[in-house]
Amino acid sequence: DRPFVVAFSDGKVVLSMREEELCHIGTIDACQSTIEALNWDPTGKLLAVQAEKQPTIKLWQGRSDSWHDAYVLRHQSNVTSFAWCENPGTNQSPYVMIAT
Repeated sequence: DRPFVVAFSDGKVVLSMREEELCHIGTIDACQSTIEALNWDPTGKLLAVQAEKQPTIKLWQGRSDSWHDAYVLRHQSNVTSFAWCENPGTNQSPYVMIAT
């Protein structure tokens, strides 16, 4: 019941759902370089995208074919990995992420 994503070397992310048939939801021009990692947050509302040799992680949010970069998390150097906290808080913005 959640979409799945496929990342490509040109920086595009394709979102689809598998119901009775494969259903294309949308395409995101996530970044200008190869995508190294992507991961849904624990609530399934935000998609984190890490591009090759970039000091940022972009968090995408949307519905259907309307997706936008909701947040850009900047790091002091190129990001090599990131992880969502498995036990988010209960306040209005319960997202917690670690990047290295």
